[in-house]
Amino acid sequence: MVATYPFLDLTDVDRYSLHPKIAFWARDMLSDAAAFYVGHDVHAGVKRAPLSSPLLLLEQRGFLPARTLPAFFTNAGTKDPLLPHARRLKSALDRLGTPCELLVSPGEIHGYDAMLWRHQARFKWRKVYEFLDEHMRVAPAHEPEEVQP
Repeated sequence: MVATYPFLDLTDVDRYSLHPKIAFWARDMLSDAAAFYVGHDVHAGVKRAPLSSPLLLLEQRGFLPARTLPAFFTNAGTKDPLLPHARRLKSALDRLGTPCELLVSPGEIHGYDAMLWRHQARFKWRKVYEFLDEHMRVAPAHEPEEVQP
């Protein structure tokens, strides 16, 4: 599972609208994303659809998943308002014994990984590919036959 700068707790959306250092466009983007997930009344929507905030479930005391969760890779930049969600995800999965790799990119904003001219973006994608290679390696169904010269 690759959870790139994850938005995993919609009950937390008010924190962004009140935060003085978050740009107006970022506040609007996060509010719009929450509304698209659960409707314009986000708080009522989260009550109707509790899985829209999966962090709350993963962080519940005594929660045990019905089946083994896959390994996770999560990341965010230090200037991304969603960095706390990535850190909370890592903490919750560590508590559950689920492998989770967290990459925090110094000085990077939300969406930095689309700016491939940036060193941190290229580094992030290398780490994602390494993670996927490690956790999704599939053995061939049969050994290839040796070709005779």
